[in-house]
Amino acid sequence: RDDIHQLLSESRDDRAVLRLCLSGDSLGVRGYGAVSRTPHRYCQLAALAPPVRQYWDEGIRAFVAKTRLPEQVELAGIKHSNRLPHVLARAERKARDFPEGLMLSASGLVVEGIASNCFIAVNGELKTPLLDRAGVEGIVRQKVIEVLRTQGVTISEARLTLSDIEAADELFFCNSLIGLWPARQLDCLSFSSFSLCQRVQKELESVWYV
Repeated sequence: RDDIHQLLSESRDDRAVLRLCLSGDSLGVRGYGAVSRTPHRYCQLAALAPPVRQYWDEGIRAFVAKTRLPEQVELAGIKHSNRLPHVLARAERKARDFPEGLMLSASGLVVEGIASNCFIAVNGELKTPLLDRAGVEGIVRQKVIEVLRTQGVTISEARLTLSDIEAADELFFCNSLIGLWPARQLDCLSFSSFSLCQRVQKELESVWYV
């Protein structure tokens, strides 16, 4: 807390992102074993551009990434520093044309966006990938679930495939930096409904837009 308050007191940015990284002692140049259980803490505060309102309002074009995510139960759900598959996926398409991409696991299950979590709506019910094999349980993902459950929407975590995406009425992405981005297109697949996404946007708009 002291580190964070110090960074904030020194910052002149109206909008910034905080990165907090924890690691342990290593053997040095070679090897993977930990020397001790002593944690190291790294804090960084960086200026952040405002989210793109057009993507929030009108939706985005997304793509299915060819790069697959490894399934690793021990790391599932947490945000760790091994993000190379996401880096490779982001390099597949230009961000200005495709602001986000959908990532699958090695076994073909839908996991998440390149930098976000994802949801689909089917007949008024919300579904999100079960993240017990891969992926990150994001803060905004949990908030979306809380908001819509309060409104009486049925929500489930499930093993989703591309067939489920194709049968969905809507698809949207979310994270703490961008907010919520409905998808109007996923490769050749088009979506015309943003209704459940818009219900969450209405509740949380003040978080990203004053």
